[in-house]
Amino acid sequence: MATTETMLGNAKAVATEFFHEMTEWEKWCAEFDVNRSSEETHELRLTRLEAIFNNYLTAKALKHKQSRYEFLDFEMPPEFSHGISSVEPAEGGKVWVYKPTGMMNGRARFLMESEDGTWKVAFREDDVANTGKWRKALDL
Repeated sequence: MATTETMLGNAKAVATEFFHEMTEWEKWCAEFDVNRSSEETHELRLTRLEAIFNNYLTAKALKHKQSRYEFLDFEMPPEFSHGISSVEPAEGGKVWVYKPTGMMNGRARFLMESEDGTWKVAFREDDVANTGKWRKALDL
């Protein structure tokens, strides 16, 4: 059985990869060729986003309707570009990965679960004003 330190390190590494891929997707969306039709643009963005989500989200998270699929929203600077501030064990052998978010010293945390031996993102919670009050967000 893996030590807590190994478990935290492995979950953090996968979260780092997920955040990096989402950052690259957001940058790519912002720089996308505006001369393409919106329908073509939508399909290309959606295909790339689905590939990222299929690789990094748990099966349960994939079943939830993700608003990013419909609206393909992204932020500049990229929302996912903020580094990981900390990781900690959660109940049931899961891991919380924390990162800064928003403009009021807020935080987001992502619950990582091991699914078929691979760490995946289960869901996200936000504490936008760093008050200790977490709000579960089904969208990632």
